[in-house]
Amino acid sequence: MSRPCLKRLLRDLKEVLENPLPDVAALPLENDLLVWHGNVRGREGLLADSIIHFVLTFDESYPARSPQVFLYQAIPHPNVVPRPHFDIWAAEGARWRLALWDCIPTHDAWCQAYTVYSILVLLQSFLVDEDMQFDHHQILPEVAVRQAAELTVEACGHRPAAPFPPLPTPEVIALAKAARGKRVVVRPTLKPRAAVPGSIKQAGIHAGYKRSHEEAGHTFKHALGHRTWWQPRSCPGSLWGSSFKEPLHASNKPASNGSSHSAKRIRIREPQCKRIKAVLDAHAIACQKGTAEVPAGIHSALHESSLAHGQLAQRSMGPLMDRLPPDTLSGILSLLAHEDLENLSYTCYGMWRAAKDGAVWRELLHRQFPFSTLTASSASDWQYTYTLQATAAMEDLQCFFTKVPFTEDILGLPLTFTRNPKTKAFLPLYLTHDHFERVKAGRSLDRALAALAPEAIALGRKTPSFSNFLGIIPKMLNTAIVLIMDKGLAVSDRALATYCNLHRLYLALAEDFNLGPQASKILTRFANEPASRVKSQTPNLGWLIPILSLGTQASHTWKEMGNLILEEALDRNILWICKHDPSLQESLSRDPDRGGADHELLRKSFEASAVSQKLIAFHVAFLTHIARPEGSTLQQVMVTYDALYGRPSPALRMRQVMEKIMVLDCWAAFMPMVGHPVQADFGATMTKRLRLAWCNSLQKKYHSKGMNFQRVQGRGISSILLKGQRYTAAPNIEQIRVLDKWHFQPPNTKYLDATMFVLGAGGRIITTVDYQATSSFGTRVVGAVTHSGDVMEASSGCHTMQIRLRDLGANVKSLLLVLSAWQGNYLDVIKQPYVEVVDPATKMTLCEYHLEKQPKQTLAENTAVAMCRIFVGPTGTWQVEALGQMLPAGSAANYEPIEGWIAAQGW
Repeated sequence: MSRPCLKRLLRDLKEVLENPLPDVAALPLENDLLVWHGNVRGREGLLADSIIHFVLTFDESYPARSPQVFLYQAIPHPNVVPRPHFDIWAAEGARWRLALWDCIPTHDAWCQAYTVYSILVLLQSFLVDEDMQFDHHQILPEVAVRQAAELTVEACGHRPAAPFPPLPTPEVIALAKAARGKRVVVRPTLKPRAAVPGSIKQAGIHAGYKRSHEEAGHTFKHALGHRTWWQPRSCPGSLWGSSFKEPLHASNKPASNGSSHSAKRIRIREPQCKRIKAVLDAHAIACQKGTAEVPAGIHSALHESSLAHGQLAQRSMGPLMDRLPPDTLSGILSLLAHEDLENLSYTCYGMWRAAKDGAVWRELLHRQFPFSTLTASSASDWQYTYTLQATAAMEDLQCFFTKVPFTEDILGLPLTFTRNPKTKAFLPLYLTHDHFERVKAGRSLDRALAALAPEAIALGRKTPSFSNFLGIIPKMLNTAIVLIMDKGLAVSDRALATYCNLHRLYLALAEDFNLGPQASKILTRFANEPASRVKSQTPNLGWLIPILSLGTQASHTWKEMGNLILEEALDRNILWICKHDPSLQESLSRDPDRGGADHELLRKSFEASAVSQKLIAFHVAFLTHIARPEGSTLQQVMVTYDALYGRPSPALRMRQVMEKIMVLDCWAAFMPMVGHPVQADFGATMTKRLRLAWCNSLQKKYHSKGMNFQRVQGRGISSILLKGQRYTAAPNIEQIRVLDKWHFQPPNTKYLDATMFVLGAGGRIITTVDYQATSSFGTRVVGAVTHSGDVMEASSGCHTMQIRLRDLGANVKSLLLVLSAWQGNYLDVIKQPYVEVVDPATKMTLCEYHLEKQPKQTLAENTAVAMCRIFVGPTGTWQVEALGQMLPAGSAANYEPIEGWIAAQGW
């Protein structure tokens, strides 16, 4: 057995033993860790109280490959099928197989992060689910129950009266829960550094909180409750207006106690402060009477308040709240939600002190997370412990493959990126100071950089300079945002955590390898030299904005550079706006100084560039909330990250910000998000900006007069090709395997024929390879293209075609794959056809093409579809182009209509 498999299975066994589940159990055989026997008990339906015995079989590649689940008796379940190959060595007598990971043909749902424990949870909820107790094998429930009750398994000693392994009793589960030790929370080790570097003082950036950590009572208060109050700033003479403000979604930091602005805000918020105190005073009386409940008006009152403790440091908590004993006050506060408790802490200094009481957060932790295994090392750490539990920050600090914690190994992110062919790399992360020291001591950073930027390796060096990370990490950050914009809020939490992990690594690299001066040079050049802002000098603005978080000069902030970035972004978007809707050219080309608001132009231009604007809005939100809040130094930002192992603090409420960004639908909603308030004449002003951007785009040659925007190539590439998209294979590729699959509704078997037309110059057909003629003739080597014939299953079929590119010969210019329905059928009887192109040498999927959803009427009128074309590109490399062309006639029995269509293409 391989060492990784052994270590992983032993960890899985420890997890199963320490966390027994009701109604399901599994243990390995004494002499074979690769074979586990288990039992699951039905709770409802036809299998109620029946014990189903199963066996899990692993191979030495686990967890890279999924285990198999076999049963010793048939049960009425659609995923239980007879075993096609009976392996006596694996599970003698287990003649039925449970399909868990391959329920859907062609789709493997196994994840390497799954453990035996998670498999047991899945079996507990899926195998004996009442709604799943049916099948197409006509298995009678009473027969299944009788067989389960009479089953005897010699391999493990399972008997009807003594099941093996025994199912845990409630007492056993309770004892296991009590025996599980608590994990004592210890704050991460921080890198020793000076409080405020001289370079930052000289830059004029505010040093942050003046109160010491001891006086504040919390080492990580910046991480767990920091807010920033943004003040307006004037930008006279700017294209973007004279009142540039920080974004509306920014948080609220108290101004200094001596400022007039601070005093003004105290007077404004005083009625709300009194309202909150009045509600809490009433609640204090209720506590004395023994009828304490969450006050009815507390939620709305707290959310209206944004006072910080520093502004009302000398104010009391109210006549009754001041007289409450500390224990009683803690009991009242512990009834609140953590969001309300945080807001309450900003009403006055006394309430801020009370809200930081460890007893309050201990009660919150035990009430909201009764099964938490975390405990604080001291009374002052309970709020920090609660935050770790609420963010699940410590749950992910282990390798998903080996389950080894970060204290024993180096953790990072697996990367897959396009470099013809696709390349994989491992990027280590910054989790703690000790973890990063181990990263630097090894060679993982060098290997990652060499894979990410091989072209940057200088003469005499084995790896590129670490300064290349200055441009590489922002590309990854931009990709993480694209994932959020593409997949929606369903992945926002995970993508945001990844974004923060990457940004923390970015800061660590900048600090350890002195990348700050280079970042400042890039930003200064962009700000001072208009020629440096064009696309040829700054290819992607999404890569530039993250560099702002490294700026050490007062001018390197979004407030100072936001106008320039927005103006350049709008200039570049003109090309894509016109590609989306060429009719907008007429309005955009008008004189910017004439005419009022063009509402149709505003609506359509935002629709065309919505994704780009949302990306910018996210970058700005991240800068103002996490990366560089107003008045914060880089050191404070890094302390914030380190408090939660690189995770974003829940106090920052980035998810709410992302929800607003995801629904942006017009310029009037977008501009306040990036610091531009909407004025009364906004429509006319924005129309002028768009028309000036048209002029700038012409001047910068982003587009030209009379350009046909429809011929502009679309942005981005995906492994799943859409109709008309192409993929370029590696220059050294030797073979290609083409796999097509389809489904049909049983019991009527439907055949989908896959035909490969081998074409010469001008689209001349050299030979045809299909289910009958399974080998090519006319190529340089006979059999350069082979066909597997029909490979059929119960409800699906597939073909596999092997193409040896070097054996095709110079006369072969392209290959065309056509799918057609058999026996006079139309395509509406075929379900989910798709093509997958694989490089057999690397076993890497080069691309996929899924047939675009067509109306049923269209499918009912066509018998064939030209799926994709493989051809030699202008540079001599092989390319794959998705066609998706519906053909009304032609099949494997009559190629004449298809051949006529091929001749008309002129390939």
